[in-house]
Amino acid sequence: MEFSIHSPSPMDVYQLEQRGFSPEHIAGLERLKASYRQEMTREAALESNRLAFIRWLYLHGRLHS
Repeated sequence: MEFSIHSPSPMDVYQLEQRGFSPEHIAGLERLKASYRQEMTREAALESNRLAFIRWLYLHGRLHS
């Protein structure tokens, strides 16, 4: 079984297998989780850039409170 970023612990895999998930399904869940993490990281960076821009506008007198 191959996972792209973080491999689940053996206990996690065991528990998923006990609940009827196939190795392919488990790998798919891990890819989905990695994709979600990547998107959240990207959105956090965008939000940080927006806040930095607003701070710049305020500090340069272009945005009033």
